[in-house]
Amino acid sequence: MLTGLFGVGGGFLIIPALVLLPGVEMAVAVGTSLLIVAVNSGSGLIATLGHLSLDWALVAPSP
Repeated sequence: MLTGLFGVGGGFLIIPALVLLPGVEMAVAVGTSLLIVAVNSGSGLIATLGHLSLDWALVAPSP
């Protein structure tokens, strides 16, 4: 919720909140934060692609 509403990054607020409030281990908090950032970025990409026209030959790397 914080990432979506305020653009808060994982290292700034999410990891300390996960460690201090519910007592999650640091390694689990870091992994959870990375998952949250990936899901947020993926949903933003999907939403943007619906309204954006890209030249995929230019964007995608060639084999």
